[in-house]
Amino acid sequence: TGNLVLDKMGLRAIPVEIFLLTNLTRLKMVDNEIQELPGEIEQLANLKQLILDQNELKDLPDELGKLDSLEMLSVNANLLEFLPLALCQCDNLSQLMVAQNKLETPPPEIVAEGTQAIMVYMRTLKEAEIYKRLDLREMGLGFFPREICTLTILIDLSLASNEMRTILQIGRHTSELQSLAGS
Repeated sequence: TGNLVLDKMGLRAIPVEIFLLTNLTRLKMVDNEIQELPGEIEQLANLKQLILDQNELKDLPDELGKLDSLEMLSVNANLLEFLPLALCQCDNLSQLMVAQNKLETPPPEIVAEGTQAIMVYMRTLKEAEIYKRLDLREMGLGFFPREICTLTILIDLSLASNEMRTILQIGRHTSELQSLAGS
């Protein structure tokens, strides 16, 4: 079958042999001590479910975005602070579980709305890299998303109809910014 379960094995890393199992559709490695998901994950092109709850993951590789078949990603109870924007390339991803992490990106307000809101937010950021415009109106944001500071090529930023009380100093990070809309 295409199902591999390696729960509670005390694994600190994903065995490299797993990436040879190209017909794998479900990989479950819960309650281990895995600290890194290697970029070789992209070799599992048929993977539909990836469950890595209760590990020690600090980040996820951009290569996850190459998993076209991925429908469900569960990384609950890890040490994640950011989700890679590449995840928005997973068109079939309909379940994204990220509870009990230290996520800053996407912001908690977006995460609380669920998978669809997370994907829309991340696609919006990804498109901002291309079109130099970022529209985050009516996203329910309470705080200024720090990841905006990494978009140095922005010329137009809209944050209207959110609940932000302060906006970080963004001038030195976004020197091309011509338009900032808020309120």
